[in-house]
Amino acid sequence: MRKYLLPFLLCLIFIITTGVQFYENYLFRIQPPSEEWSKEVVISNGNVKNTPKIIKYRDMYIVAHDDKDKVKIILLDKMGKILEKKIFPGGDEILFDLNLLTDGNNIFINWIYSKNSIKNLVNLKLDKDLNQLEKWEIQGVRETHQISNNLMVISHPGRMEVLDFSNSTSSYVDINFASKLASTNTKNGYLIVYYDLENFKYVTYSDGKISEPELIMFRPISSREMLINTAVACDDEKGYIIIDRKMKNVFGVTSFITFPLEADKNAEAKLEGYGNFYYEPGAGYERDLRLNQYTDFTFNPLSVASGDEARFLIGAGRTYGKSQRQFDIMDFKFKDGKVTEHTFIDKTREGSTMPWINEDIVVFCNQTTLGQYEVCITSQNDAFKNANNTVRLSEIKLALLDTMTSLANSIFGLFTIGIRWILPVLFLISIVTLFGYKFSVKNKKILFAGMCLIAGVLKIIFAQNLFYGRYVNGLPEYLMPVSNGIILFCTISIISYLNGYTKYKNALKNNPDVLPIFTFIIAIVIDSILTQFIYSPYIM
Repeated sequence: MRKYLLPFLLCLIFIITTGVQFYENYLFRIQPPSEEWSKEVVISNGNVKNTPKIIKYRDMYIVAHDDKDKVKIILLDKMGKILEKKIFPGGDEILFDLNLLTDGNNIFINWIYSKNSIKNLVNLKLDKDLNQLEKWEIQGVRETHQISNNLMVISHPGRMEVLDFSNSTSSYVDINFASKLASTNTKNGYLIVYYDLENFKYVTYSDGKISEPELIMFRPISSREMLINTAVACDDEKGYIIIDRKMKNVFGVTSFITFPLEADKNAEAKLEGYGNFYYEPGAGYERDLRLNQYTDFTFNPLSVASGDEARFLIGAGRTYGKSQRQFDIMDFKFKDGKVTEHTFIDKTREGSTMPWINEDIVVFCNQTTLGQYEVCITSQNDAFKNANNTVRLSEIKLALLDTMTSLANSIFGLFTIGIRWILPVLFLISIVTLFGYKFSVKNKKILFAGMCLIAGVLKIIFAQNLFYGRYVNGLPEYLMPVSNGIILFCTISIISYLNGYTKYKNALKNNPDVLPIFTFIIAIVIDSILTQFIYSPYIM
């Protein structure tokens, strides 16, 4: 029985470590992304190129998204359950600028497609059962943007038009060129921002009328950059435009423009921060969007209706959980150029992008494979959270996968971390093996025990310096004290090398010339893997 005690203890350490890690991963995986937002609900999938849209319709939700050359319309109940789904052909060409609106009774969906270098706007009118009632086209449009459930703006050559589907009216203003449309609500109506190839400007829309354009900032595009997307939001005094751009083929380069809304428009703007940015006194100023304490990579911003603070959704790269790198959607408020509140609306392993919000519900996409996305919704509504924040089989599978990944990282860590204490001792045991024939059986046992002691001490020194130095802030509370780490290191080493020593001693009884190196390698590998298995989830 004693012969199996040490192997049993090693197996017990492995089982306990695996169980603890699985339990930690399980608790982590079943949590919603935050207290404010529910777990995501997958409602569709496809080859999505445009931001999906969601609107509230009577006591339901409607979601629209493109799927290559098709448009999918999905009717949902308040809990996110699919009630009806329809697919409409989008045309032979790739479609873009998808919008979904309602007048309270009927549903309107439109998108742009290009034919013979001319962009046309396809419009569908649907009834409450998603049956098509009418279809018509508007030719020669440049770009569109959805403002609200019933408002959208169209950029035509030479003019900008706002359509109000609630009363079938439109209003327009003469503008030579307008692109990168973005909008937000204000106290008096809506503010619409656009780019005219060298300036950012805005117009306001209120009581069915569009104002004349106002200059925000002279901002030509350099030869090294490309504007991808914009979003705008306002607080009591200022407006903020977030610009998502590509610099020298590098994505995730975002900056923001601050501009006065009313009283300070003619005052000299103060340039804060740093960087080589364009600056026009009397209008707006630009600087890098730096959210380093929350994220190190931002993309795909979206305006959110808010109160006295500017609010945005934005794609953000972050390290989540123990050490997992992923891209999620961040919800944050902005005041005087600083983040005042923030939270994340999802925590999926897949890259999340293209969010759209309607009051307390968001639709967004998770990239599953190249070009393929899951369309998901999440909500701040308590009833929605209660219905969808349940434990899922997929979460249990992910917890198991996380645990297996930790074990794989421990084995891989032999070549990246464990090699620091393994290599010196292997060199010594190789010498002992080479000249082992000169030693008596008693001295061979002493030398083997000495190698085990050296290996254990070296492991403790290197592991303590690494895990309780560079990575100490990532450790859980029960591993944080160095004394706990020392006890773990010593316990694993004593059992591993005592087991190896016992096997070597028994082997010497049968064959005095048996080589020690193979038994020693097994012992040091077991010691290293078990040690790293405990710590690898928090450092890899």
